[in-house]
Amino acid sequence: MVLEINQLNKAYIQGDGTVLNVLKDVDMQVIAGETVAITGESGSGKTTFLNCITGLDKFNSGVVSMCGRRLDSLSDEELCEVRNNNLGFVFQFHYLLKDFSVLENVMMPCLISGIKRSEAQRRAEYLLKKLSIRDKRNNSPRQLSGGEQQRTAIARALVMQPELLVMDEPTGNLDERLTENIITSVLEMCREQSTSLIIATHNKKVTEYMDKVYHLSVANLGRVR
Repeated sequence: MVLEINQLNKAYIQGDGTVLNVLKDVDMQVIAGETVAITGESGSGKTTFLNCITGLDKFNSGVVSMCGRRLDSLSDEELCEVRNNNLGFVFQFHYLLKDFSVLENVMMPCLISGIKRSEAQRRAEYLLKKLSIRDKRNNSPRQLSGGEQQRTAIARALVMQPELLVMDEPTGNLDERLTENIITSVLEMCREQSTSLIIATHNKKVTEYMDKVYHLSVANLGRVR
């Protein structure tokens, strides 16, 4: 089991003192190689859900286990290790390092983990080629279009060959043709690496490619397909 979520609850105390339940008793399992879409209206809690299941945000109660390790039992150092080695995350904003080239941005997780530079470069070059931006490898992120920045972020998320790739609205600002190209490329690379995929999206076209679809409403995550 790549990801197992049991009775996950997340709530916020609002300014007037009332409690806003964002996630309530959520259960979900993701097996190796499985692809899952999370849908829901803006404000339904999709980003909060992704942040909780990846250890970026604390949840109030419940259990989240990634690759057999309970996230709430890990130290900050162990959690960083899991996120770098087992998890790839593509955020709504790309968070590329402006002072490094595209190639260096993609190589960075490998270098942080102590992988030899030659191997890190081989992996990065391969992913950039698969995503059709290898010709931009020496460019600064400032010189890229929005779609090229997104593909760079995807390559960086996959370079450690993680068990799980999580993507938060990765195609929200892209046109239909580019969206289809990126999603099909991501799915191909996930299949090659036996990487599971969870993607939060508004795009119904994207959900058609997924094995499972869940819809998130206020305090509820229900299986659609």
